[in-house]
Amino acid sequence: MADPQVMQVAIRPKPAEEPPQHEAPAQRRQTVCHFFARGNCTRGVACAFLHEGRAPRATDQRRPAPCKYILQGSCRNGNSCRFDHLVRPDLDGSAVATDSTEPTLTDDWIRDMAAGQVHFSDGAAVAKVVLASDLSAVRLHNLPIESTETSVATWFKSLGLDVPVRSIRLYPAEGRDTSPSAVVRVEDPHFAKTLCDKLVSRPTGLDDIEATPIPAVFYGKEALGSSLRDINSKKVAVSWYRPTRTIWLNFRNEGTAVKVQDGYASGSYKILGQQVETAEVKVSSSTLVWTVTLLAVPVDVTVEEVRSSLPRHLSPRHIELGKASFEADVDAACTTVRLMLKSIGALEWWQHGTHLGGKRTKAQAVFFDEADARKAVEFLHDAPLTFGWSLRLTVRLLPSAKFRVLTRIYEVCRARINELQPTWRAQYLRFDEYPPVSRFTTVKIEAEKMKNVVQAKKALEVIFAGDIAMGDNGATLWSPALVVDGTMFQRLRTIEAELGVAVCRDKRKKQLRVFGCQPACDRAMAIIAEIMTNLAAEVYNIELTKKQVEWARNGGFQDVRSALKGRPTKFDMLSSPKRIVVAGCRADYEKALKIVSAGLLSSDPGTADSGECSVCWCPPDDAVQTRCGHIYCRECFENLCHSGASSQSLIECKGSADTCKKPLALAELEEKLDSATSEAVLEESAMSHIKRHPDKFRSCPTPGCEQVYRVGTAIMVVCPDCHVATCSSCHEQHSGMSCGDYKDKTSGAFEASQKIKAELGIKDCPKCKTSIEKIEGCNHMTCECGTHLCWECLRDFESANDTYDHLAKEHGGVFGNDYAGIDDW
Repeated sequence: MADPQVMQVAIRPKPAEEPPQHEAPAQRRQTVCHFFARGNCTRGVACAFLHEGRAPRATDQRRPAPCKYILQGSCRNGNSCRFDHLVRPDLDGSAVATDSTEPTLTDDWIRDMAAGQVHFSDGAAVAKVVLASDLSAVRLHNLPIESTETSVATWFKSLGLDVPVRSIRLYPAEGRDTSPSAVVRVEDPHFAKTLCDKLVSRPTGLDDIEATPIPAVFYGKEALGSSLRDINSKKVAVSWYRPTRTIWLNFRNEGTAVKVQDGYASGSYKILGQQVETAEVKVSSSTLVWTVTLLAVPVDVTVEEVRSSLPRHLSPRHIELGKASFEADVDAACTTVRLMLKSIGALEWWQHGTHLGGKRTKAQAVFFDEADARKAVEFLHDAPLTFGWSLRLTVRLLPSAKFRVLTRIYEVCRARINELQPTWRAQYLRFDEYPPVSRFTTVKIEAEKMKNVVQAKKALEVIFAGDIAMGDNGATLWSPALVVDGTMFQRLRTIEAELGVAVCRDKRKKQLRVFGCQPACDRAMAIIAEIMTNLAAEVYNIELTKKQVEWARNGGFQDVRSALKGRPTKFDMLSSPKRIVVAGCRADYEKALKIVSAGLLSSDPGTADSGECSVCWCPPDDAVQTRCGHIYCRECFENLCHSGASSQSLIECKGSADTCKKPLALAELEEKLDSATSEAVLEESAMSHIKRHPDKFRSCPTPGCEQVYRVGTAIMVVCPDCHVATCSSCHEQHSGMSCGDYKDKTSGAFEASQKIKAELGIKDCPKCKTSIEKIEGCNHMTCECGTHLCWECLRDFESANDTYDHLAKEHGGVFGNDYAGIDDW
């Protein structure tokens, strides 16, 4: 909360008369200096009026009129148009300045997931997890009228409690007989009880502040985060009426006066391009003069401009201009309104359109905190303004959502988006498209009603998600040949060009996604299904040992590619163990296998970083370069991000044959991934982190419930979704009894369960106790918590290689003693 004196100035009504000359300077300093707001006050610090928050002046006061075609959507004249293109239609249809100067809002990299907040650091690693059960909150009542967040924090210190200012949300008094209140939320589950105990034991009469425990919910920007795909509610639109004047037009006869009055009322005659209101024609009985009264005319109109608004034969006998409804410099008025917003919370951005016409002056502001934007609407909407008698401020919240997608996908989806535009315009929802940057296009939707933004956001998510390619039988269309950039891949590129669609491979899920108009997408799927029916392609994997990986890096992989003479071949850096993938016939596979087995180095080994993708070691397709200088195919880069986030909760560069290992910065991930992929990667990292730390987090035992609780010491945790109470120590539902009593009561069932598991060959992970069943394969097992296990003795290891070494040493090989010697680990 800013200085309360500023808040009082911002909402007090203007006095009926000017203050007397002997008024104290301290009182006059509550009013904004008009000259300082214009940038030309000569008194400096000696000035008796307020010098704060000078508003920037428009660079060109003679700006041309807004282009009516750009307000309708587009103008064919482009930059050569002589009318103003730096405007767009507001939600009510009037013109407002574009937000092209609006800064890119910084992402705090905090997301709401798994019943709490997840804080991310570079590499999409989880830096911190805050669950609702970790928090405690209270509401403070009867605060002093002059309270600020800082003064409340000081009061806590007097009680021996250290509460950060950012944890305090102050709410001004709602009426004359009320006092301010505050909501305080602290990352300490015992805070509310501790505070209430201290207030009970405080000396009588120390103060009247009271505290009431409340649910510790996430609020403000922390409720939604600030990612591109989330709905952002930190922006407000403000407006207030411009000063106006009344104008009287005198005529010699009644017929002319009535005709003029009808012309203004119907909009046939306008002043400065605006329709004006009129009063009934009145006649003076003494002078026989008929008068037409024009109401709320812009204050800067001149007599000549009024006269020129009428045909010459209807020109009035006399024109009289009334006094302005209020006197206020435009820049000073904007500064006053901006100070009113700042009294609620810090502003990240501010813009006003003083050069635009209309009956109202309009501005927009973005708060650093979403809670402050909502407070501004609650406390400043319809608040009186100091620079105009009976003048009030209008404040409305502008929720918005942004999407960042590949430009090639956006271009083919543009027609589907255009079909939605008439509905959006009817809902006063605005759609903005930003110029492409680094092969990505960002679009934004904004409206005054949250439900309209939510509906439009869901529609765009469906469009930008594309359609999964399906055959006539309902099966997903996929071929192993799509793993490499071979004949099938080239056919997809041809289909894209012919049908105007975009086709993307998802190698992790073994899916194709098709983007574009629905008829074109359906046609593309039919062609893909036909190609896959006629294409007989086999894909072979050659798994490599550590020594063979080093051999491949030093030129061996290039030898394989050369020997296969252009056959689709790639290196899979993300698999474990690493492997070479060959698409072709059995003879190609055997030829490649023979080269790998021989392990002979090329006479010209080269390096894996000579312009090739750092994952597949092939010429990159739609290349992406990291800040550390390594190159990736775009698909390989996305797969790297998914793989790193889901397997180890850390995305590291695989450049220089997996020796770079630099965590990719969050800003770099945001720059090189579309918004959907970026958010999916963060969610995968969060879930992987939770599963990999069963000693800290556990999932709610209710089937289908996705909530998470923190492991503790015999504390019953109630799920906020399904309301099931679970012991945070033994993870069983035994409300009303201790862990020991529950175990004794259920020990018979436990022994029977273990016996059945032994008969079925099911074993429990020694770390998280998850039941595991082995169906086939080697004796190296990986639990969903990330633990590497030896199936023979259930020893756990840090990595797969450590497990393989143990199997070879203790159990005669990865398949046991009966198969010793079949592998070379």
